[in-house]
Amino acid sequence: MKPMRASAGGWGRRVLCQHYGRCLDRTLTRGWPGFSCGDCGDYRKIGDPPEMWIEDAIKCVRLMNAVESTRGRRVA
Repeated sequence: MKPMRASAGGWGRRVLCQHYGRCLDRTLTRGWPGFSCGDCGDYRKIGDPPEMWIEDAIKCVRLMNAVESTRGRRVA
């Protein structure tokens, strides 16, 4: 896993990678505003069925709304 700090306009991410969550954690720990998968050679496609993606998406929206509600905003 080699997340790179994203430059302006360089936000290429592989969200269906098994490592995506860990790279996102590293990004947050380092205080970066975002990251790019760039030339990372560790891509491993997740094998979850689409139904699980929908469940994960719903959970993500709930989390984002919880965070944004502390700022007086709503995501979706």
